[in-house]
Amino acid sequence: MENKDVIVESQILSINQNVSEIKVDIRALRGKVDNYIKLFVTIIVIVLISSFLVYQGTNYNIRNIPLNTAHVPVNKTETKSEINLIQSELDVLKEDVTSIKSNIELIKASIENISQDNL
Repeated sequence: MENKDVIVESQILSINQNVSEIKVDIRALRGKVDNYIKLFVTIIVIVLISSFLVYQGTNYNIRNIPLNTAHVPVNKTETKSEINLIQSELDVLKEDVTSIKSNIELIKASIENISQDNL
């Protein structure tokens, strides 16, 4: 009977030793897994930051493309209509410039009148 108790105790000690070795192995694996998770998260952050920077660069380039260069006339009548539209816009601008010039002349004349009145 004592022999069986000694055998059982030695088996229990052996099992406890195996369990403690397994715990040590699990801790080592947990440390490796933590390192891999940190590496994975770092790679994801780098990819996200670089993607954001590339997006900002392309977004900047897209925003700086003039809109009027995107349209190419299909035929001559469309080109002529665009030319006529631009010409009418230029005529309106010319009228605005002439009215501004006349307003400037009126302001100059009123300033001269005021300065002569003050003398």
